Amino acid sequence: MSIKTSDHSTNYRTAFLFLCTAGLVIYVLLPAPAFSQHLQHDPYPDKQWGVILHSHGTTGSGWDAVVNLQRAAGRNNISAVILTEQLIAQWSWGPPVIRGVWGYRRTIPSIRSYGIERFFNEAEEADRQVPDVTLIAGAEVAAYYYWTGVPWKRNLTMWNWQRNLLVLDLPEPALFGLLPVLGLRHSLLQTWRDYIWLGTLIIFIALFLTALNYLYFVRAAVALIPVALLLWSGPPPPGPFSPYIQNAGIKPYQTLIDSVDSWGGLALWSLVETVDDHHYSWGRIHTDPHPEVLTQTHSYHGFGVMYPDNLTAQEPGHEWDTALSAYLNGTSINPPWGWGELALHQEQLGEKKLWHNMTVLFAPDPSREELLHALREGRGYAVHSDFEGGRLRLNRFDAISHEGVAGMGQWLSTTERPSVNALIGFTGEDPPPVTIRLISGGEVVATTQGTPPLALEWTPPSLQPGTRTYCRLLVEGRGHKLFSNPIFIEYPPQVSPGYIK
Repeated sequence: MSIKTSDHSTNYRTAFLFLCTAGLVIYVLLPAPAFSQHLQHDPYPDKQWGVILHSHGTTGSGWDAVVNLQRAAGRNNISAVILTEQLIAQWSWGPPVIRGVWGYRRTIPSIRSYGIERFFNEAEEADRQVPDVTLIAGAEVAAYYYWTGVPWKRNLTMWNWQRNLLVLDLPEPALFGLLPVLGLRHSLLQTWRDYIWLGTLIIFIALFLTALNYLYFVRAAVALIPVALLLWSGPPPPGPFSPYIQNAGIKPYQTLIDSVDSWGGLALWSLVETVDDHHYSWGRIHTDPHPEVLTQTHSYHGFGVMYPDNLTAQEPGHEWDTALSAYLNGTSINPPWGWGELALHQEQLGEKKLWHNMTVLFAPDPSREELLHALREGRGYAVHSDFEGGRLRLNRFDAISHEGVAGMGQWLSTTERPSVNALIGFTGEDPPPVTIRLISGGEVVATTQGTPPLALEWTPPSLQPGTRTYCRLLVEGRGHKLFSNPIFIEYPPQVSPGYIK
C-alpha cells in the first residue's frame, strides 16, 4: 500500500528548507556587531565593593574603636576598612656640635611602639570579630623630615612630617620594621653615630662611678645628668638620610617606594594636596601641598586622588596625566592608580561621614586577597558624596573593538579605532545633574551633561600605529564626584591579533 504526498506539502517543505538555508547564509556572511564582544567578554564580571581607605584609631583608642568602625561601615553598606596606623611617630632634634650624640626626642603611640608583630596579629583577630566587613591592616609611613632654624630664636621648623605613603600587603609583618624610614631602628648599634653615643654614655657612667667611689656626691650627681639625658634620648635617629640636611630631595621617598616594590607590597601616596601646619612655642611643624611627588617619583602603586580638599592633580594635563604618560613611556614600572581616601581618625567619626570619600573595587568577593588584588590592578574608582542617601555609580566603562574589550586597569591592543563607552548611574532616588568628561592623553576628548543614568560614547578620530594612550573619566555635579581609573589602549605598529593584558 503506498501513501501519496500532496503537492502542497512538498511546496511547504521546499519553502521551509529554502528559508532556513538563506537565514544560515546571512548569519555567516554578516559581521558580528562590536557589542557582541562586550557580551561575551564582560571586563567587569565581578561585584562592586565599597572600601574605606586610610583610617586610624587602634594605637590611641584600642581595638574596640576599630571594631566599632567596622560595624559602622557595615551599617553604611561598606564592605571593607583599610587600617593604616602610623608606622613610627617619633622625631628628634639636637643642638649643633652634640646632635650626633644627643637630641630631644618626642614619641607618640605608633605601630612601632605598640609592637609590629603584635599589631598585625591583633588586626587578624579584630577582622574575625566582624565577619561581614573585611579589615585590612597596613601602615602610614613618614619616610623623612628635616629641620631648619633653632629653638632659642623660635624659628625651629620641622618640614614634611606629613609627606606620607600608605604601605600595604608586605609578605611578612616583620618587613615593616625593615623599611628605610628615618628613626626606625633595626638594632641598638646601627650606624657610626650609635657607637659615639655608646662611647659617650660609657665615659659618663665611668665618671659617675668613680666620683661615687670616692664619695664625691656632687661630682657624681653632675656626671649622672648626661647619663640620664643620653639614656632618655637614646641613640641618634637612624636612617639613610640626615634630618639636618635639606638636599635629600625626593630620594628618601623613592628609596621607600623601591623597597616596598621589591618586597611585593603596595605603596600609595597619601594626601598630596593637604596643608599641615602646627605652631608651638619653639617653632612649628609644617608640610606644604606636594602633588609634584606624583611626577618626581616612579613605580608607586597609586595615590589618594579624592579626599576632603581642593584637588587639582586629577585635572586634565596635571600631575596624574603626567604620571600616566611616564608609565606609558616606560619610566615607571607600576601604573599610578587613583583612589578615594578618607583619612579618618577615631575622634572624627562623627564629623567625617564614612560615605564622603570611598574607594570602590571590582572583585569576586570582599576578601582581603581579592580586594588587595583589585587595588594592585586598578580595578575600581574613587567616589565622593556630600549627602547621605545615594552616590554616583560606574555602571559601565570599557573600550571595545572587533579584536577585544578592556576595562579599567586593562590593556586593549587593536588595529582599528575602538569605541569607548561609559554609563553613570546613581544609587539613590534623586540623582543630581552631572557632567562627564572623558580624558585621553591628558586632554578632554568628549563631554556630556545630564541626569543619571547618563551614557557617553567616543571613538578616536584617527589611528596612529605604534602609539599608546589611555582613557579615564571625571564625573562631577552638585556635591557628587566620581574619578575612574584608566583604560590603556595600544595600536601595534603592525597588524597582529588583539589581546588584553
